[in-house]
Amino acid sequence: MKYKLQLFLIAFMATVSCNKDSKPPKMEDALVYSETQCADPWAMDVPRTGKDFNKQLKTWLHTKTKIAILTAKRDVIPEKIRLCAACTCLTGNTIYVWVPDGSEQAFLDMGFKRASELQLD
Repeated sequence: MKYKLQLFLIAFMATVSCNKDSKPPKMEDALVYSETQCADPWAMDVPRTGKDFNKQLKTWLHTKTKIAILTAKRDVIPEKIRLCAACTCLTGNTIYVWVPDGSEQAFLDMGFKRASELQLD
């Protein structure tokens, strides 16, 4: 019984200490992209619907840039929704990616903007 308790405590301490390093990313460090109806660089390769969008987008971006994406997420911002059928109309979805320092240019070339330079609500 004492052996099991020691094993449990070791496993618990390892779990707790490993989680200390996983801080949520800072919004000002993000690169931001306002999703369009169909003019996004990944529009033909990554379906916009489905629960795997973030994962598929990370994979697509990594394939195109050869840069590992630290985190990616998509949020809906209702104020950005434009009701029109043109490819360049905004969907209201905003994509945020966090990449290693110094690797931002490939994403800026794709149309991402630095969150630190935008006025985010």
